[in-house]
Amino acid sequence: MEQIITSLATYGWQLTLIALLGVIILGILKYSNAFSKIDKEKRKPIYFGISLGFSVISAAIYLLAIKQFDMNYLLVFTATIYAINQTMYAVYETTSLRDLMSKVGIFLKNKLLKSKNK
Repeated sequence: MEQIITSLATYGWQLTLIALLGVIILGILKYSNAFSKIDKEKRKPIYFGISLGFSVISAAIYLLAIKQFDMNYLLVFTATIYAINQTMYAVYETTSLRDLMSKVGIFLKNKLLKSKNK
């Protein structure tokens, strides 16, 4: 959690949120069994690539949009993204956050199905 607080102070809430979204998107993909056809031992590098890749690409787009893109800055921030991703993934896997996200996913899915059936 210290990495998140440091990131907030150093990079701002926008880039920290982008890093957190990488983990959330990965959780959604895992919940929807998007990786069920991939051998379990081969999944971790894919998880890592998706989570970190999304965060780095999104951060680059954000920095370009606010006209503050600098490759050195992005590379330094990538290390922070990695730390945040690893921290949040560990929190997600070892706490009830995973269960909460599952319940939110089920709720949203049910709401979507109800609205389609009307």
